[in-house]
Amino acid sequence: MSNSKNILTGIRWHLSEQGRTQKELASFLNCSQNWLSSALRGEAEFSLPQFIAVADFLHVSPSELIGGYRIEPLHHAA
Repeated sequence: MSNSKNILTGIRWHLSEQGRTQKELASFLNCSQNWLSSALRGEAEFSLPQFIAVADFLHVSPSELIGGYRIEPLHHAA
């Protein structure tokens, strides 16, 4: 399976896990639901700003969507 298919599968999985809809994500991205559906099938491509916005909407890092790794924020000792 190609990396882009893994990314799209991850986006759909996070939407499902969070009980979020494509309609909500399309509204957040300011795009049509039809375009988003095409993008999630791999028939259209997200721009980099759109991809980052998808990660923000899903409360995950872009790295987590790309490779499945959650990156925790660094905590500095005071």
